[in-house]
Amino acid sequence: MIYVSFGLEKAGSTLTANLTRHLLETAGHPHMPLSAQDRGDIKSNGNYGRHGELTNNVNDWTPDVVAAMDRLIPDGRIVLLRTHAGPGAEILKLINEGRGLCHVALRDPRDIILSMLDVISRKEKLGRPNRTGIRLGDVTSAFESLQVNLESAYQWGTARGVIFLDYENTAFNADITIAAICEQLGLALPREKYATVFAEAAANPNGKLNVGVSMRHRREMSARDQEAVLAHFADFYARFYPKATVVIEDGPLAESA
Repeated sequence: MIYVSFGLEKAGSTLTANLTRHLLETAGHPHMPLSAQDRGDIKSNGNYGRHGELTNNVNDWTPDVVAAMDRLIPDGRIVLLRTHAGPGAEILKLINEGRGLCHVALRDPRDIILSMLDVISRKEKLGRPNRTGIRLGDVTSAFESLQVNLESAYQWGTARGVIFLDYENTAFNADITIAAICEQLGLALPREKYATVFAEAAANPNGKLNVGVSMRHRREMSARDQEAVLAHFADFYARFYPKATVVIEDGPLAESA
């Protein structure tokens, strides 16, 4: 069975995918690496990528890619496919017919934007060009890019049996995420193995840890900027974080408020 791990960018998607891979392996489903050619993982220069097999990264859910996955994955096996891309009609059809499942990894947009700004800051310090349109000190400049990512999440959210995983649980209370995946897949993984699964995922050298702290916006985003994000993405918050509100914790932001 195909198991898709979709994650919003800068929402702990690498950790979520690594966690899922180790969970599946511990539950008796060893990772089955699929070639870049089968996954359609073509780089900008037109060549197939030489990486991505660790979590079977898929960049584009074309009919050929979905057909290859459906053909190659044996009956009785659960095989992880990771993606940032929105689904095509073929993968949604496969899932809705009961031949696959997926989860969607989410995070508070305020924290996503802070991580996006971190990336721009690092690029500028290294003298690399910034072609994203995102400007340091302007949270609104990240809205367009984030909205595109959220639209992909909404599309995956229409799939049969989808579950939504929150970054705050995955990174800081992983038992909740592991239990949710196990329940979705019908896996009887003993709870005493949860800690080992998380430790192996967190220690993965291919992880892309940025800051790795809980609810960064409470200490790093002004009330005015928080209000702007909450208002612009009101529909997303109403669906996934209905209790979200402006919060400023003790520190420089609180002192300047």
